[in-house]
Amino acid sequence: MYLEGPFDKVWLKKDSVALAVQNKQLPFPAHDKYPPALRELVCGLVGLEPSERPNIRWTINEVESLLPNHLVHV
Repeated sequence: MYLEGPFDKVWLKKDSVALAVQNKQLPFPAHDKYPPALRELVCGLVGLEPSERPNIRWTINEVESLLPNHLVHV
């Protein structure tokens, strides 16, 4: 989405990436072109425990729900 990983800046500052992941500190630009629903989806995909993360079918459905109708493949 933003041409860099969500924790790249944390790593470059030599801060703890593990702690940032645990705290779900996902920085988003203040003024971006993406809808809040997409940011919420991204945050929901970053679960510390694999069992907390949604499965691929749910993820595909959520992404498709955000696409304009003419872009959704049947």
